[in-house]
Amino acid sequence: MRIKHNWSNRPTVPHGEVTSLFPVDELPCSVLQNRDAQLQLEQLAPESVLTVTPDGMASGYFLAQHPLSLVPVGELPDDQREALEATLDDPLSAYNYVRLGGTVASGQNRSLAEFQS
Repeated sequence: MRIKHNWSNRPTVPHGEVTSLFPVDELPCSVLQNRDAQLQLEQLAPESVLTVTPDGMASGYFLAQHPLSLVPVGELPDDQREALEATLDDPLSAYNYVRLGGTVASGQNRSLAEFQS
């Protein structure tokens, strides 16, 4: 089963333009990760989250290996906010969070006995 990523319906920014956000653990702000990030995403409108998308195979692999993380835009240092805003058409204040990484939805767990003929 192929997992489809459709970023056409949400605001995005290419990974190469936001490399200053990595490593996330070194950011001087509170970052939500894994389950906390997923729970917060469920409460937010999709248009209020800026999603970092891969801009090549290597960045796709990097982002797929990175845990789902939400970085609050309002808590970013000024230099990182300015760098991020320079890459966008809309003002950065239109977004609440920057989403990094993602969750992997796997297929159903099946036993090998189901496939025997």
